[in-house]
Amino acid sequence: MAIRIRRREFIIALGAAAAAWPLVVRAQQPERIRRVALFPLGAERDAEAQAYVRALRQSLEKLGWIDGQNIRIDIRWESGETSRMQADVAAALGLAPDVIVSGGTPVTTELRQKTQPSRSYS
Repeated sequence: MAIRIRRREFIIALGAAAAAWPLVVRAQQPERIRRVALFPLGAERDAEAQAYVRALRQSLEKLGWIDGQNIRIDIRWESGETSRMQADVAAALGLAPDVIVSGGTPVTTELRQKTQPSRSYS
């Protein structure tokens, strides 16, 4: 009888360990870092653009999204040059961002052109 009790306890313990295993494995895996492509309206030295970026970061932090921990914010500042803006859009999209935040019409138009499937009308 003592052997059966031990065997039963062993089977129960093994079953509990098997049930808990996915939780342990999930706890050990780091969360994927999400990417945010940010195109603020303004140059890097612009105080208003800096305030916008600061407010966005603070708002995200309040929601638990911290740059460098569970998100990566890639900022592409406005330069006023169309060719640079196009290169910045291409570079940002090359990083496969999860979210794109755009502050101006020219960059938003470029982003839409690069991310929307082409439509043909017959």
